[in-house]
Amino acid sequence: MQEIFNYLFGGLPIPAIVSEIGLGILQSIFEVFSYVWWIVLPVFLSFYLWDLYVAANKKAAGKAAKSVVLELRIPKENLRSPKAMEQVFATLHGTYEGEIGWWDKNIKGKSQSSMSFEMVGRSGGVYFYIRVPDGQRNLVESALFAQYPNAEISIVDDYVDYLPASLPNPVYDVWGADLVLDKESAYPIKTYLYFEEKEEEQRLDPLTVILETMSKLRENEMIFLQYVIKATGEKTNDYKKKGQAIVDKMLGREVKEVVELGVFEHLLLWVQNFLTAFIAEPKWPEPPKKSEAAPKSIASLSFTEKEVLEGIEGKISKLCFEVNVRAVYIDRQESFHKAYISGITSAFKQFGSHHINSFKTNKDTSVSPPKGFKAWVFSDWKKQQEYLKKRAMFTAYKERSMIKKPPVFSIEELATLYHVPTSLVGAPSMRRIEAKKGEPPENLPIG
Repeated sequence: MQEIFNYLFGGLPIPAIVSEIGLGILQSIFEVFSYVWWIVLPVFLSFYLWDLYVAANKKAAGKAAKSVVLELRIPKENLRSPKAMEQVFATLHGTYEGEIGWWDKNIKGKSQSSMSFEMVGRSGGVYFYIRVPDGQRNLVESALFAQYPNAEISIVDDYVDYLPASLPNPVYDVWGADLVLDKESAYPIKTYLYFEEKEEEQRLDPLTVILETMSKLRENEMIFLQYVIKATGEKTNDYKKKGQAIVDKMLGREVKEVVELGVFEHLLLWVQNFLTAFIAEPKWPEPPKKSEAAPKSIASLSFTEKEVLEGIEGKISKLCFEVNVRAVYIDRQESFHKAYISGITSAFKQFGSHHINSFKTNKDTSVSPPKGFKAWVFSDWKKQQEYLKKRAMFTAYKERSMIKKPPVFSIEELATLYHVPTSLVGAPSMRRIEAKKGEPPENLPIG
């Protein structure tokens, strides 16, 4: 018992805790809870059951939709910058269906159609795949051929179907992580414009580190990198409002209220405050305060402030997608090499900066053993919990599912993360088209 209190209250002895909080306050809280538990618990469980119901409807609707997997083969000589892929994503934003009604979204399970852009590394080479709804295949192919006329696109079997139905198993182990943004989605990451130079030999391709890592895999090793994207708009996502609020605050303008909590959100916040009242003060959303300072001029901002301001305004002015970035590493149990794990996540550090945005692993879904209080209480279940997280991550990759609140990326940022590599990328095992296809000559003799 003393160890539990040490974890929760920083090592203070139990008598000090009792004297600090007051035994009477604790008794009052438990007494009140004994009268209202029959109200609080059903409300709390109703939110959980509702989320399960909505998730089940969306999963059923997703399974009913047919999808195809396309393999994108890259031309050997490609000098087009990621700007070409930005135009591809701009075209694909046309799949945005507008705001979906409450009934269609929650009861019928309807949602914006999603696509999955994937890079797969194994000992045989590096492959580029795109999983799209069958009805949008022509749009995707047209958008790609418009920018990369020498590329080859073909329908292939889904490569995940050749893997075991569930992992880990006695033969193979798996690790996975969902990568999210460290700050609000309104803050941008470094895009391909940061890596470009006027002289060709000095240009850098941001995918070089990732593709080089994938090119050095041994037999039975696999690295999967997945970007599940879903077009979003101003009405369905508030990233533009938040971005504009940040800009107004930096310039000393009046900040308008960005997020308004609904009835359910207020009720959930009340339950949370009630349950934690004996260890923390209740937290309620405060309306933004009106700035009393005079508006600033852009000239008065520092260099980093100007960069943040330009980055946010540039991002919210472009078309955007919700993006779930997911990385998975698979290998045999006896040769599972953890060095590749840090290599994958470290590759995304090049896109980050302290004053704008950067990547971090999503602790809610990423594979990691429990620590602290959970590890002490559930020591016998530690391995089981880690095993279940690995299995859930692998299932999420196979189903191309998205986390509940994925970050938002502009088409410029998305093209930085996934594009047709230029000829400057020297990954030796990357699958490229060695020869160009051409039309037969007009005077070719026949017969």
